[in-house]
Amino acid sequence: MLREERELCYKHRDAYYEAIKRGEIEETNNNNKKKELKRLKALFEKHCPKSWVAHFEKIREDSEKFTKLTKLTTTTTTKENNNNNNNNN
Repeated sequence: MLREERELCYKHRDAYYEAIKRGEIEETNNNNKKKELKRLKALFEKHCPKSWVAHFEKIREDSEKFTKLTKLTTTTTTKENNNNNNNNN
């Protein structure tokens, strides 16, 4: 794969993942955004080898799991600390 092809792949990957991130933040599911997401995903899959798409998806999924786990752990630890502080008073 040539450098230009890799850069094009990365460009479309980043655009697709940024759109996913924006959608999660805005939490809106209108049809225009769904169509745009589909279009960006198609470009990502068109310009990247299938093995790369699978690799990038795995990394994104693992990152999301880690983020959720970290938030859960932080929330649980904070609640436990608050309970311990309340019991000590």
